[in-house]
Amino acid sequence: MARLLALLALLLPASMGLAQDAADLQAGFARPPGAAKAWCYWWWLNGAASKEGITRDMEAMRDKGIAGALLFDAGLAGPDAPRGPAFMSDPWRELYRHALAEADRCGIVLTVNLCSGWNAGGPWVGPEHAAKKLTASALTVEGPGRKSIALPRPPAVQNVYCDVAVLACPLPDGAARAACRLTASSSYKDYRPPLAEDLADDTRWISNGDKPGMGPTPEKSEHLQFEYAQPFAAAALFIQPYSDCGPKDVEVRASDDGKTWRTLHRATLANNKAATLAFKPTTARFFRAVFLTAHPYRGPQSWNVQVAEIDLLTAEEMKKGRPSRRWDHARVVDLTDRLDEAGKLNWDVPAGAWKVVRLGWTLHGTQTQCVGSGPAGPEIDIMSAEAMDAHWAATGAKLVADAGQLAGKTFQYVHIDSYELGQPTWTPKMREEFRRRRGYDPLPCLPAVVGNAMADREIESRFLADYRRTAADLTAERYYGRLRELAVAAGLRGTHPESGGPFFKHWIDGLQCVGINDIPMGEFWKRNSEPAGPISWTMDRNPSLKQAASTAHVYGKADCQAEAYTSFACDWTADPWNMKDIGDEALCHGLTRNVLCFWVHQPRLDARPGFQWAHVGTHFDPNLTWWPLSDGWLTYLARCQHLLRSGRFVADFAWFHGEQIPGFVPGRGRLSPALPPGYDYDSLNAEVLLTLASAKDGRLTLKSGMSYRYLVLPGQAGWSVSPAVLRKIGELVRDGLTVVGPRPGQAPGLGNYPQCDDEVRELADAMWGTRPAESGERKLGQGRVFWGKPLEELTKTDSLPPDLELREVSAGARLDWIHRHVGDADVYFVCNLSAAPASAEAVFRVAGRQPELWDAVTGHVRDLPRFACDAGRTTVPLQFAPRQSWFVVFRRPAAGASGEDKTENFPKSVAVGEITGAWEVSFDPKWGGPARVAFDKLTDWTKRPEDGIRHYSGLAVYRKRIDLPVVEKSERLLLDLGEVRHLARVRLNGRDCGVVWTAPWQADLTTAAKAGANELEIEVANLWPNRLIGDAALPSDKRLTVTNVRTYDTLSHGYYGCAICAARKKSGKGRDLFPSGLLGPVTLRKEE
Repeated sequence: MARLLALLALLLPASMGLAQDAADLQAGFARPPGAAKAWCYWWWLNGAASKEGITRDMEAMRDKGIAGALLFDAGLAGPDAPRGPAFMSDPWRELYRHALAEADRCGIVLTVNLCSGWNAGGPWVGPEHAAKKLTASALTVEGPGRKSIALPRPPAVQNVYCDVAVLACPLPDGAARAACRLTASSSYKDYRPPLAEDLADDTRWISNGDKPGMGPTPEKSEHLQFEYAQPFAAAALFIQPYSDCGPKDVEVRASDDGKTWRTLHRATLANNKAATLAFKPTTARFFRAVFLTAHPYRGPQSWNVQVAEIDLLTAEEMKKGRPSRRWDHARVVDLTDRLDEAGKLNWDVPAGAWKVVRLGWTLHGTQTQCVGSGPAGPEIDIMSAEAMDAHWAATGAKLVADAGQLAGKTFQYVHIDSYELGQPTWTPKMREEFRRRRGYDPLPCLPAVVGNAMADREIESRFLADYRRTAADLTAERYYGRLRELAVAAGLRGTHPESGGPFFKHWIDGLQCVGINDIPMGEFWKRNSEPAGPISWTMDRNPSLKQAASTAHVYGKADCQAEAYTSFACDWTADPWNMKDIGDEALCHGLTRNVLCFWVHQPRLDARPGFQWAHVGTHFDPNLTWWPLSDGWLTYLARCQHLLRSGRFVADFAWFHGEQIPGFVPGRGRLSPALPPGYDYDSLNAEVLLTLASAKDGRLTLKSGMSYRYLVLPGQAGWSVSPAVLRKIGELVRDGLTVVGPRPGQAPGLGNYPQCDDEVRELADAMWGTRPAESGERKLGQGRVFWGKPLEELTKTDSLPPDLELREVSAGARLDWIHRHVGDADVYFVCNLSAAPASAEAVFRVAGRQPELWDAVTGHVRDLPRFACDAGRTTVPLQFAPRQSWFVVFRRPAAGASGEDKTENFPKSVAVGEITGAWEVSFDPKWGGPARVAFDKLTDWTKRPEDGIRHYSGLAVYRKRIDLPVVEKSERLLLDLGEVRHLARVRLNGRDCGVVWTAPWQADLTTAAKAGANELEIEVANLWPNRLIGDAALPSDKRLTVTNVRTYDTLSHGYYGCAICAARKKSGKGRDLFPSGLLGPVTLRKEE
C-alpha cells in the first residue's frame, strides 16, 4: 500500500489540468486542440510496414485530425497479405525509427504495444519468467510403517515442472480409494475432468461445445471414463449435474480392457438434480458414464454437457453414503523435505489412510495471441516484477534507446493490451508474499487452489478469497505498477494498458489496476451488422469503459480512452452515421478519447482497399472510400471530447463495489440497488475509500476533487467487508456522509479469523443497530445510514431532484446524457440514441442561467430562447433528429425573467423548393465508373444500367447550376439532401459548406449563396462492398481491388461463424449490392 500511495501522489497532480475556465470552452469547441482529438490503433498487420506507407499514414492522420497512434504489431491476415520482419528485429526497429521521426514531423503522439499481438510476452521469455500455475498429483497411502513411495509427478506443461511442497492429511475410516484416472471424450477450454472430482459443486467439467446444438446426441455421445490400475468393484454411479446443460440420458458402461464395453445401467436424469444410479456390482478396470443427451440451455438445444461431481461407489458406500475425502488443513503434515530428487517419498506413515498431495508449479502454457510478425512466445508471469523487468529489457528499453531525444516528446506511452491469458495461479514468491500480506502461511491450504475441496468449506472460501486478493495485489504492483515505474524512469509519460476486460473473471481489482495507469482505458463495441444487428459486448455486459471512466474521475486522470467501435462485423460496411449512436452512448459513459479500432497500415500504396483482419474491428485508414470526407465525423468527435475532458464529471452516487476478487465496476444496468433515472454514478474500491476519501459538507470528497452526495454499499445482505474499510465508512458517516446499504455480516479472508468477524459485527452494530429492521434509517454523528428502501425514496426525502430529468419523451425515443462542471459553467451532453426523431422537456438541476445549444456537428453555438426556471431547476424543450446530439451549456446569467421569450428553441424550416432535373455526375474511371455521365434524375447507383456504376465504390461528384432566392439577414438557407449513401460534401460556388454525414442531412448554404445563378457541387462517397462484389465475378487479373479479405467472394471461406456469409458461399449467389449515391430528394429550405 505504501508503494501505491507514493504512486498516487505522482498521479493526482494530473487532476489540476482537469479544471478549465468556461471562457476557453468555445474557442476549443470551434477549433479543437490536439489533446481533444481522436487516436487510433495503428495496426502493423503481420508486422508488414513500409517507409512510404508510414509517411502517408502520419500525414493523413495530421491532415484529418487524428492526434495519436498506438503502434500495434499483430495479425491475423492470412496467407494473402504481406508479412514483415520479426517484432523487435533490426529491420523492424528501423521501420519503428522511421515511424517515430515521421510522427514527430507531423505532430502525432506515438505509443507502442510491447508485444507482437497480446498480452505481454514473446520468444525471449524463458520458463523462469513465464506465466505459471500450480499443479498437483495425489495418492492414498495406508499406514503404519516405513515406506518409500514413488509419487507421480503432477501434470506438466512443456515438460517444465518444479516442486513446491508435499503435504499429507489423514482420511476418515473407509475413505481410502483405489488409484483412478478420470478422462473425458472432450473438454471445453479449461473445464477438464479433474473439476468433476474435486468435491466442489461450484466447479465442473464441460464437454467441448459453445453453441446451441453442440451438446451430446446418441450418434455423437460424450463420456467421462474411470481408469483403475487394478480392477475395482463398483455398485453405483453418483452424478451431480451442473446448473447449465446437465446430463439427461445417461448410460453406465464397464470394460476390462478399455475397448470392449458392456452396458450396466441406463437412466434419464432430472434437470439440475443429483442422482445415484445403482447397478449390479461389477468388477472392472474401466467404467464410463456415457452422456447421450443433455438438458437444453437458453432455448431448445444443449450447447455441451456439464458435470459438477461424479463418483463411482462401492456396495458398502451405497449403504453408508459417500465418504468424506475432503482436505483437512488443520491436520496437514508437511513432508516436503522427505521427497528425494527421484520423486520418492521416504516416510514413516502413521496408522490409517492418508491422502498425499504433491504440489508444484508448471507453465501456465499460454502463448501470445494474434501474433503479427511474430514469433509467438510465452506470456510473462504477471505477478513477478523480475518477469516484467526482463520483458521491458527486450522491448521497451530498446524502443526508448531508439527514440533518443524523442522519448517522452513524441514516443510518450507504452501499452499492453487486453487480459486474455486465463488465470495464472503461481509465482515463485507467492508463499512469502502471501505470508507478508495476509499474515499466515498458505501452505496447509494450497491444495484448495488446485481443486481439492477442504473439509471446512468456510475456511476454504476465506482462504481462496485471500489467495485471489494476493494475486490481485501482485498483478497490480508487479505487472501494471512495475511497467509504469520502468516507463517513467526511462523518460516516458507513462502507460495506458487496457487492463481489466473484457471477460471479468480474472483475479484482479479492476479499479486498482487501471488506477495505476496514466491514461485509464477500456473498450466498447459496435453492431456486427446494420441497421440493427447484435452487439457482441454491450456496455452493460462489458462495462470496462465505465470502469475506466470511474478510474479517471476518482484517481484524478485527465482522460479516459477506449478501444473504439470494435466488432466482429462484415467488412467495410461501417460509416459514421451507423456508428454515431454507439459513440454517443460511450461518451455518456465517460469516454473522453476514442482510440479507433483500427487503422491498418498499408505497406503497399497501390493496394486498395488493402489488407485487413477480416471480419474484425472497424476498418479505418486512408484507403476508405469515404476517407476524404472523414474530417466531418472526426471533428465532431474532437469537439465532443474537448468539452467532456474539461472540468469535472458530476455524479450524486458513489458505488462501493466491495473487496471481492474478481473485482470489477458494474455496468449501469447491473447496479444493485438500481440507480434512479436522472442521476449518475462512479464506482469506488477499498483503496480509494481508505486513502483518498473524506467527508466534507455532507459529501464524499476525493483528493481528485470529485465529490458525491451518497455512498452506496453492496446490495447483498450479509456482504463481507474488512474491519479497516468498515471502520473508515463509519468515520465518513460520523463526519456527515449519508451511506446507503444493508448491514454487512462478516469479514473476508482468514486474517485474524474469527476475531475479524466479531470486529465487523461490533462496527455494524454501531452503524445499523444490533437488530435492524428490513428497512430503516439511523443517525450516526453528523451523518446517517439508510437501508432497505429504493434510492428514489432517499432522494425525495432529501429533496434532491434528478440532475437531468427527461419529461414528455416522445414514443420510442432512447435518450442518454452526461454532465460536466467546468469552472462556473455546467455542460450537459444530451443525445438521441434512436434512429427516429425525438423530443423531450429536459429539466436541468441548474437555475438562473441562460441555456445555450452547442452543435458539435457544425460547431454552431446559439442561445435557447425558450426555458423556464423553477425551484432551482431549468426546463428546456429539446428536439432531436435521428441519432442527433446536443450540448446544453449554462455559463452566464439569464437575461430577464425566464419564459418571457416565446421564440421556439428549434425554428421550423420551410421548403423553398425541390431541386429536380438532370445532374452531371463524375466518377473515377480508375474504379470502373464513367468520367462524366448525365443522370436524368437522382437514382441509386445500383439501379443504373452501367456495370461500372452499379459496382462502383468511391467518390462521385454531382454538379448542377441552381437559382437561389435572396437570403435575408435573419434567415438561414439550408440544403436538405434527403437520403445519402453514405456521406457527402457540399460546395456552393466553390465554397465548402461542410460534410453531411448524419441527420438531419443538411448543409448550411447561407454564407455561400448569392441571389440568382449558383454552382452546386455535391461530392458523394459510398462503401467498398459494391466494387468487391463486382470483382468477385471477375478473374483475378481483371479485378480492380487488391485485398486479402474474401468476405464478398462467393467461393471463399467465411470468418467468425458468419451465417450469412456461409449461406452465400454455399449457394454461390453473390451478396446484394449496397444502395449508393445521392438518392434525395434534394430540397432547399429556409429557416428564420
